[in-house]
Amino acid sequence: MTVTVTPSPGPTPITDPISCDTAFTDDLRLKFKKDGLTFRGAEQTDAVDILVGEDGLRCRWGAPRSDLVADYANWSRDDAGWESLRSELLAIGYVESGTTAVRLPSLDYTSAYTYRNGMVHYASPAQFIGWVAALQ
Repeated sequence: MTVTVTPSPGPTPITDPISCDTAFTDDLRLKFKKDGLTFRGAEQTDAVDILVGEDGLRCRWGAPRSDLVADYANWSRDDAGWESLRSELLAIGYVESGTTAVRLPSLDYTSAYTYRNGMVHYASPAQFIGWVAALQ
């Protein structure tokens, strides 16, 4: 008699999908609330929409009757795709900050991109990249 033993696959890692409710850390979302920023949905800029595509996440918070906004987006990209995007951003004036982020140095408008585990993360203003929950 032959017995075939199939090894157990082991525990399945639990990974919560990123949503607009979980994109930024709790402390930044509390700051948004304190500053009067409310969730506006999936509004984004044309440039980010082109990059994100249909399967990416777009989130925007804003203060009523104000131009005060915060944006977050993410989308899947392989290493080669990230390197291509990174090169394009550097060519148009972004600068590297840290090992994976590139940000636009400007007083009027800033945004940052970073890459980790097959996902590009975008934040605007750029300093909010430090509060992206998936990068903690």
